[in-house]
Amino acid sequence: MKFYTRTGRVATINADIEAARRIFDASVKGLELIAPPTSSNKKPRAEDKHPREDQHQTTNVSSVDLDARFAEEEQKTGEESRSKSPHPFRPVPDGDFELVPLGENPDKAVKIGKGIPDLPRKQLIACLRANADLFAWSAAEMPGLDPEVACHHLSINPAAKAVVQRRRRQSPEKAEAAEKAVKDLLEANFISEAKYSTWLSNVVLVKKSNGKWRMCVDYTDVNRACPKDAYPLPNIDRLVDNSAGYKLLSFMDSYSGYNQIPMARSDKQYTAFMTESGNYYYNVMPFGLKNAGSTYQRMMNKVFQGEIGDTLEVYMDDMIVKSRGDTDHTSHLERYESRKALKAQALADFVAEMTSITDSPYATKDKWTIYVDGASSSSGSGAGIILENGEGLIIEVSLVLSFNTSNNQAEYEALLAGLRLAEDIGAREVKIYTDSQLVASHISGEYQAKNDVLAEYLTLVKDKMKKFAKAEVEHIPREHNSRADILSKLASTRKKGGNKSVIQEILPRSSVGENARAPQIFAIGDDQCWMTPVYNFLTKDELPADAKEASTIKRRACSYTILENKLYRRGFSIASLNASTPRKH
Repeated sequence: MKFYTRTGRVATINADIEAARRIFDASVKGLELIAPPTSSNKKPRAEDKHPREDQHQTTNVSSVDLDARFAEEEQKTGEESRSKSPHPFRPVPDGDFELVPLGENPDKAVKIGKGIPDLPRKQLIACLRANADLFAWSAAEMPGLDPEVACHHLSINPAAKAVVQRRRRQSPEKAEAAEKAVKDLLEANFISEAKYSTWLSNVVLVKKSNGKWRMCVDYTDVNRACPKDAYPLPNIDRLVDNSAGYKLLSFMDSYSGYNQIPMARSDKQYTAFMTESGNYYYNVMPFGLKNAGSTYQRMMNKVFQGEIGDTLEVYMDDMIVKSRGDTDHTSHLERYESRKALKAQALADFVAEMTSITDSPYATKDKWTIYVDGASSSSGSGAGIILENGEGLIIEVSLVLSFNTSNNQAEYEALLAGLRLAEDIGAREVKIYTDSQLVASHISGEYQAKNDVLAEYLTLVKDKMKKFAKAEVEHIPREHNSRADILSKLASTRKKGGNKSVIQEILPRSSVGENARAPQIFAIGDDQCWMTPVYNFLTKDELPADAKEASTIKRRACSYTILENKLYRRGFSIASLNASTPRKH
């Protein structure tokens, strides 16, 4: 590849397929050092055919870490020993970064470059914090994909003989590390106990540079019995070329991405592996299977069909959002609908499906009774909400409050969550019951909210209540609100893989205070709104004077349509999504 340098000279980069393979092999194995080239004429030694258990052989093995990315200590270790080692290290990004916390927990932070201009930097930070619920910090926050969207099949050759590998001995240290990994996988519901397995693989423990162990599974025999999936993966050179010339890039790595695709029910038995405590099989697609990459790429191409090649590039579980301008990068990131919006739409669809259709313009399904309760303790805070309409439909929600709060604040959060849910499902009349005498008296005016935080909560609640045709709040004894009380305590003491019979959600930040303030939002018609040129092109056939910008608008407009003077995004498997309503002048 030839390109112009900053000095105007032509530089040449020569391809080295052998080096590329060694770099890719090192990255898959999670190695810090890249292996030196070996002679193709060198014959393998006899002892290499049967490696000892303490040799870290990771060919055709599967990393089952819930998050296989390198820890901070590994990066520091690599930088310190970079100058001492004669071998090349894995490349690291150039430039300085800063950590941007997304909430009160300092561990939940993302990295952005320090070289970003001031205005797009402020927009980016506001966008990230406003969409903090999109980020997953544990496997419990990732519910997985519907099998109708993606499901991994092995297609084992019927003529292949089942293989139970000979058990490998492990040191006590490795056995303990394996048991810890199995415990984490069980809590995340990624694996289940296997009985009467005909296929059984060994686990291999690989020591990382920070001293911790990574548990892998040797799927050599399973892969040998599977045919190759010929689904085409993206060309790396093309992805690099498509991302050249863009001012801002956001790199995203799917958290435990492979583990979000379910295994086909009939193929789970082939993923079984053995440990000291028992045998287990995967409920989700593990790393290391021959066609796992093809399955994941097929899913990503299906989900992001309208964005790939425009503002998004995808290679399996790695994604890049790209923007040519400084100020439009935030709008490109916000094109991906938040979980909150998806949940609200799903809830509304569920209610519409479950409630009967009546000819009355003011049916009983528009009247809802809500029971709320909040709880705060040393183990955590939570809220319980129960919604019930006149036709007997009941919705139960257990809400985790992932921030510090008092008991009275938790009661207010439960009340606000109930009002938001009622608004999402289209309720017109609501009657709310709470066992908090203080909250009920604040709303009725009997008590004055002297605390500044509670006064802010009270103002927010009254504003929410004005959105309904009729809204009342009434105090009831605690014994009459026992179910909501149980839900709030379930949320405040919730564990991974807990009760699944109710809707369990997480509220990442308080509804009041600085963290609750949303970033500036533009409507169609505003000069700074990315939707304005698309809307003008589809309605008036107007395009910008700049040829490149006009070409971008034309390509982007292919994913949108105008229905009743409203801009909608085309959906490949769902109804069109309303983008926004044009501003009325």
